[in-house]
Amino acid sequence: MEKIRTKWENIEEITPFNHSLVQDIFNNQYKTEDKFSTLFIFFSILAVFISCLGLLGLSSFMLENRRREIGIRKVMGSSIGAIIAKFSVDFTRWSILGTLISWPIAYYSLNELLNFYAYRIAMPWFVYFITALVTFTISLATILLQTYKAARTNPIETLKYE
Repeated sequence: MEKIRTKWENIEEITPFNHSLVQDIFNNQYKTEDKFSTLFIFFSILAVFISCLGLLGLSSFMLENRRREIGIRKVMGSSIGAIIAKFSVDFTRWSILGTLISWPIAYYSLNELLNFYAYRIAMPWFVYFITALVTFTISLATILLQTYKAARTNPIETLKYE
């Protein structure tokens, strides 16, 4: 590089020698995308965590309000599995509805984002399915934990003041 610099200075005295490698140009070009992706991943994980906390609070509140119903069902002979299935169906419906609403929004947003790149790729359909499956699994695990905890309580504790 020094030989090229000396030759340049001998030929062109006014314009300074300014060089850059193609690899450096390429790395600098996508530096902002790397920062954006890191930030996006962080806030996505934070959003999932906050939504799980909200879902945990909502399911706790709902199950606390229906505590007597759970106690009566247990006294009448209902199994823990039947109680879990009964109360998880409501949240499952909401999760499926949320997934169906989010798919077109995610599809449109990703298409708009991918239009900024010179070499556009098509987003495969299974990405949406896997994302929905992971989200559904996390929400179902959160709900099942709370429902199982409520179904295991002794009916005497819930019905002793009735």
